Amino acid sequence: MSKYSNSKRQFGIEIEFLLPRWEELDPIAVTSPKLGLSLWIDPQEIPDWGTERPYNEVSDWKLTTDSSVENGDGSVGFEINSRILQGESSLSELAIILEHLNKYNALVDEQCGLHVHIEIRNNFSETQIKNLLKLQLNLEDAFDSLINPERRRGNIYCKSNLNPFYSELCEGSTISVDPAIWTDTSRASLVSRSFQFLDEAEQQTMQMMAAGSMFHKMNCGTVEIRSHHGTLDYAEIVNWIALQMALVETAYSASQIEPETLFFVGTQKAFTVLEANLNENVIQYYLNR
Repeated sequence: MSKYSNSKRQFGIEIEFLLPRWEELDPIAVTSPKLGLSLWIDPQEIPDWGTERPYNEVSDWKLTTDSSVENGDGSVGFEINSRILQGESSLSELAIILEHLNKYNALVDEQCGLHVHIEIRNNFSETQIKNLLKLQLNLEDAFDSLINPERRRGNIYCKSNLNPFYSELCEGSTISVDPAIWTDTSRASLVSRSFQFLDEAEQQTMQMMAAGSMFHKMNCGTVEIRSHHGTLDYAEIVNWIALQMALVETAYSASQIEPETLFFVGTQKAFTVLEANLNENVIQYYLNR
């Protein structure tokens, strides 16, 4: 029995981090051939250490710069993207990468994020994509309680999934976007209206709403979940992957998703809804933190 997830879906991750100075990259780059995996260094962004051969997303982990996490103190923002991963055996590569980054002074701050991509290209129908959006709207508050609060509010790169629905449904409303999304009764009302909108939406409209959310990679055959704060902690990353994999598998298998009525009541709601696809080890990890 697997420790984290039984899902066979392919997935990938993006880890944003900082180094105090450009020079700190040298030992990471120089020692990377000894890791036992393939780390491709972007030659356009990191020319001094760039890899000469072409990038291969199937076999290469990719290291490049990330200007969105530079903070003006001389530190440099980077991003490392996994190769296409599948199954728990591939997590050993993540452990190697994280050990390598931590060994050579990689840092994260409130600007950094962790992005998870999960495959949906082969077997998700329009109804199942709607299920996925509905589940995320229902459980977003529970997921948010597991991450740093500053990661969500005011972050232009990972706004609430309710934002595009507010823009579509509440134009001219007397209630502004923040109270509509971040207070319990108003969120319940907006979620209910969003469900009705999704039920009636044609495919093109539904895809437009998905594109405005953290699921904007659906047209690439994956769902991208961007809400988690930056971290270089193995346990934190693999449990978050498992939790989001359970979200996708629940959306795939559910016959109907009803709108939640209670919000900002903690994490247990998510564990209950996703229980059939969520390993008990993952639940205990979050409960015992």
